[in-house]
Amino acid sequence: MSTKEFVSQQRNAVNFLFGLIMAGLLMFWIWAALDWAFALGWNADPQILWAAPLMAIFGYGVRFFCMKIFRFVESN
Repeated sequence: MSTKEFVSQQRNAVNFLFGLIMAGLLMFWIWAALDWAFALGWNADPQILWAAPLMAIFGYGVRFFCMKIFRFVESN
């Protein structure tokens, strides 16, 4: 397996896992927002309303640096 194929597979794996994590984070945020807005009694933690966007920003940063590392490995 060539380095380009390996890096391509790693890049696809990072993108897939990032998508799964962001989808789960969005579901938690919607769950907390609905519970907060309509008092549905689901016992959602209201702190997720401000913590989820920070987690998403951190996740985008980690993904960005992963892609930079993959680009560096692919070019050498």
